[in-house]
Amino acid sequence: MDRHRFRPVTCGLEIARVLCLLYPRRFQSEKLLNLVGSEEVIKRIREGRALREILEVYQPQLQAFLALRKNYLDY
Repeated sequence: MDRHRFRPVTCGLEIARVLCLLYPRRFQSEKLLNLVGSEEVIKRIREGRALREILEVYQPQLQAFLALRKNYLDY
């Protein structure tokens, strides 16, 4: 596995999405809030939306975080 190509957040969201589809009554998607930080992402997971639709929600926040983080990595 190439660690530079692996996207752990994308992988985690896909795992959560599939678990919610397979076990809708048992999978406790509300517990994702502390990890994901977005009610809209959890809502889309519960609705069984495609991964790309889920990723659209948090993409602007992710880009802002990466820009902020870059300032601290360039020392």
